[in-house]
This record gives sequence, structure tokens and C-alpha cells, in this order.
Amino acid sequence: MKNVGIPRRLDELGRIVIPIDVRRALSLNERDTVMFFLDEKSRTVILKKEFPSCICCHAADSLRQLPHGIYVCESCLAQLS
Repeated sequence: MKNVGIPRRLDELGRIVIPIDVRRALSLNERDTVMFFLDEKSRTVILKKEFPSCICCHAADSLRQLPHGIYVCESCLAQLS
């Protein structure tokens, strides 16, 4: 695991700013979804960029975006119709 060595403080609402170097390395843009993974034993949090996938079968190709940021692949959309 790479140590970027950029300390940040939590604000009063528990938020933290992700440094620009980290956002660039992960190709994070405004409004992207990220997942947090917690390893309680090592007290480590892992941040991962979430890529869109079908809400039904989790496929990542041939996606159509529905309202509220929901994605459905063409195959599942055809079955729902």
C-alpha cells in the first residue's frame, strides 16, 4: 500500500477532503461514487472508486442510466419490458 503522507483533519460533520493527488491517482471526479472498506483489525480504511453496474445482474457493459442514478443493462431491461 502506498503512503501518500498527507494528513487531513475531520471537520465537525465528520467530513474529510480527499487530496487532489489521491483524486487524480484514482481518477475521481465530482459526483463519483466511492466505497469505503474497513479492516477493523488493522484500523485501516480503503477507498475504492465505484463503477456503474446493472442493478439486477451487476454487468458493467451495455448499461442504460435510469432516474436516480440507477443502471440497468440492455439484457435485463429487455426482460423487464
